[in-house]
Parts: sequence; C-alpha cells; structure tokens
Amino acid sequence: MDGGSCAGNLMPSKPLMFKMKMLLHVKVNYVINLHELKIGSLANEALTQ
Repeated sequence: MDGGSCAGNLMPSKPLMFKMKMLLHVKVNYVINLHELKIGSLANEALTQ
C-alpha cells in the first residue's frame, strides 16, 4: 500500500468513467464504420450487377 494507490482509491470514479466513455466512443465509431462498410459494399454489389 503505497501513497499512489491510496490516492487512487480516494477517487476511482473519474478515471473509470473516463475510460468507460472512451471505450464507448471507440465502440460506437467502430460500429458506425462497420455499417458504412456494409452499406458501401452492398451499394457496390447493386451497381455492378
């Protein structure tokens, strides 16, 4: 138990919330990119047929 971990335990919510928000943001962007890729490939298939 050093001073750093003790200080971290006093306010664990803020970094955790920040990490969760960042993860959510990355996940949402990933899903959006996947949908755009799917739509793009579907449009390409429709155009080439």
